[in-house]
Amino acid sequence: PFSTNYERYDNSYAMENSYNNALESGDGYKLLQLAKTENDYNMMPGVRAGDMLYNAYKVGVERRDPNLLLNIAKYEVQNNLMSGVTAGDVLTDAISAARSRNDSRTMYSIANFEAQHNVLFGIGPDSIRNEARNMEYNRY
Repeated sequence: PFSTNYERYDNSYAMENSYNNALESGDGYKLLQLAKTENDYNMMPGVRAGDMLYNAYKVGVERRDPNLLLNIAKYEVQNNLMSGVTAGDVLTDAISAARSRNDSRTMYSIANFEAQHNVLFGIGPDSIRNEARNMEYNRY
C-alpha cells in the first residue's frame, strides 16, 4: 500500500538506483513513492516526477491493480503531473481493474474519492457504490 512516509535519499545516485530497480521489478507502489519524492525534492535532473508517476500508472494498468491506480489518481488530482493523462483517466482504469478482480472494497473507495473530487464523466459515486454492492451480493 502507498504510504506518505517515504524513504529519504542522500543523493541523486541512490534515488536513481532505486528508480531503476523499481522500473525493472515493476514495483508500482515504489514508483509512486519515488514520484512524490522527486516532486518534493527534485533530486533527479533527467527524470520528471510526472514520468515516474506515469510509469507507476503503466504498472497499475498492466497488473490490473485497482488500489495502486486509485492512489495514483489521488496523487494526480492534487499535483497534475502527468501530461495527457488525467485523474479521471486513471480512475476509469481503476474501476475497470476493480471490476476484473471483483474488488468491491476498492470500488467503495473509488466512489468516495469520486464523491469528493468529481473527476469522472458520465458516472457518479452512487452508481459506483451500487456496482460495489452488486459485487458483494453476487459473491455469495
